[in-house]
Amino acid sequence: MSASLGDGWLRGRFGTEVTVEMGLQIGRIAGRRYGGPVAVACDTRPSGEALTSAVKAGIMASGQDVIDMGRLPTSALQYYIMTHDEVAGGIMITASHSPMDYNGFKFIAASGRDDPALEGMTAESIMAETVPTAPWEKIGETRGVNGELERYVDAVAGCVDSEAIISKHLKICVDCARGNCQSTVTMLLNRLGVEYITMDGNASAEVTRRDSELSPENMKALGNLTSHTKSNLGVAFDMDADRCMFVTGKGKFVRGDKSFCILARSVLDKKKGKVVTSVASPSSIAKFVEANGGLIKLCAVGAPTVVRKVSDYGAVFGGEVNGGSVFPDFQPCRDAILALARMLEAVAIYGPLEKQAAQIPDTNYVMVNVSCPDERRPEVTAKVRDILSTMNPDVTDGFKVTEEDGWFLIRLSDTCHVIRVYAEYDDAEKAEAKANEYAGILKDMIGA
Repeated sequence: MSASLGDGWLRGRFGTEVTVEMGLQIGRIAGRRYGGPVAVACDTRPSGEALTSAVKAGIMASGQDVIDMGRLPTSALQYYIMTHDEVAGGIMITASHSPMDYNGFKFIAASGRDDPALEGMTAESIMAETVPTAPWEKIGETRGVNGELERYVDAVAGCVDSEAIISKHLKICVDCARGNCQSTVTMLLNRLGVEYITMDGNASAEVTRRDSELSPENMKALGNLTSHTKSNLGVAFDMDADRCMFVTGKGKFVRGDKSFCILARSVLDKKKGKVVTSVASPSSIAKFVEANGGLIKLCAVGAPTVVRKVSDYGAVFGGEVNGGSVFPDFQPCRDAILALARMLEAVAIYGPLEKQAAQIPDTNYVMVNVSCPDERRPEVTAKVRDILSTMNPDVTDGFKVTEEDGWFLIRLSDTCHVIRVYAEYDDAEKAEAKANEYAGILKDMIGA
């Protein structure tokens, strides 16, 4: 099985799909592509240091300097690159929400946006690239920086009504997933006068208590802690802290469509405009956005696409129900640290999170994953196309069929070896049945 190259972001299992040798080649390609200093950071995965060392060696071998940012959130690295003209680009070593045995490489352009540098390539073609090594006298060097995390946190705090947050004397719980967020989040919360309790903040632990996926099951411990400590809310981050999800003060998981709507309203109340989300999002988002003076725009699934469409449409907000939020007035990428600050602002201004979440109608929204080996994906895609051809599916991303009382969507995941089946219908039983029906058809095709 080969590494995934969805949206130009290479990731896979360390040691087999993603290797140190690959890291060295990624560094060489980055040095050639950017032609100037390259900023490098990683998340807290055990394989991060080895891959970071390899990437830095490759960049220097290409003749370019490395700016070593250490371990910090992806959004903080992107902010540093965007705000420093002398930085030509960056590499983030992370696999985001994927399991701990995964890792990967994310290219970042000088603008701070995700860079589709590897678009159209495979892991094999990447390794086959020939990148000349610079002469000995032109080999690059590595240097560090100081105070950039504080600068980023100050900028985030400056995006919200700090006085309103401070005046409410809020208390929250933070699930760090033993990832990159602890020092950044605690620094921010201190700035905003918010009391906090952290869990899973030990990045050096051998095994994380939960994987980095922000699911209701994985966030049960956070919910219990939040309820037990009588906190106002709880927040959980993935490994590189570019996504976050919330629980209420009573410990109840807040679905991604509801947190999206709450954040969208906080933006739209300040500035009306377009809001971007994916074709896989529940219809409740479009209804809520339009009720609050916004105009919804749909696009293909995936952070790079959402970010690009936010820019193309001149939108005021964008994101997906997986906890990824884009605030273009700050920077052109997902930023979960700012999403937390905006959620605290929303609670300070509009009231408790559970009250706000209750104001947004529940939807019968179901997603089922079906494992699919890489080599079977083209064949299965063709068969799905044939089966649904008479239903006139929307092919913005996968195959989406809209019916009078709901819709379903079948699409290949860009980040792991699965096919996702989404369904949303007026009747809950029908939504469940429709998702399971097509998941069963896929399993029969694959022979699972």
